[in-house]
Amino acid sequence: MASEKKRKWGETGSTGKRRRHKGHDHDQLKILRLELHTIMEQIKILDREMEEDPCLSSKEVTTILSLVNGLKQDLEGTRLRIRELEGSTAA
Repeated sequence: MASEKKRKWGETGSTGKRRRHKGHDHDQLKILRLELHTIMEQIKILDREMEEDPCLSSKEVTTILSLVNGLKQDLEGTRLRIRELEGSTAA
């Protein structure tokens, strides 16, 4: 009887793992989408800061622009991870 249970577990184990993996992917997608929105908000805040403060020095403007560029790279990386994850869950 123990061998029968073991055999059944082996037959259904792969689908059970797939379901758990899809749930994990769904949670990961939620986190990545939240990260995406957070990065977009950070970029908007920095853009607003540059528009609202006319007294920024050129060094401060350069610093803000480099931060925005870094955030844009993070944004693209997050978008790529979301696309990859969505592709893996669709398959």
